[in-house]
Amino acid sequence: MGITYQIMKRACMTFLSMGLMFVFPLNLKSQTSNLNSNSNLKSQTSNLNSTKEKGIASYYGKRATGRMTSSGERLHHDSLTCAHKRHPFGTLLRVYNPHNKRVVVVKVNDRGPFGRGRIVDLSWSAARELGILRRGIAPVEVTVFDPNRDGPIPPRDSIPPVQY
Repeated sequence: MGITYQIMKRACMTFLSMGLMFVFPLNLKSQTSNLNSNSNLKSQTSNLNSTKEKGIASYYGKRATGRMTSSGERLHHDSLTCAHKRHPFGTLLRVYNPHNKRVVVVKVNDRGPFGRGRIVDLSWSAARELGILRRGIAPVEVTVFDPNRDGPIPPRDSIPPVQY
């Protein structure tokens, strides 16, 4: 009985694998295109680096301080950090508020925002420097910040205080 069971098991596995081949035929072209798409990863990353996104920014309230982000860091309201859907963790983003012409450079350490039309969730401190605390949201332009191309990160003291 043991040998018969092993033969039946092997026959079933062979039949199943052949059946799966007919249902899901192997397409070597798609596998090679996957390899090519991996080589295109650099071009996709450079596309992210060169694009300017326009949309709505919101911010984390102070109550979110201490919560874990997707990157594993803890959120603190005094840090200049943000959440973005696509940029890798650690990417520096330049966020520009066209209404008051303020700029802040933030580091991506979380994923989101998931609200309609939102492109970035800022920390409380970054939102304060952009002057969006009162309204809660604001239209912004987001680009990747490259210190080699854009110069050093502007000091926090160079941004004028918010008038309430």
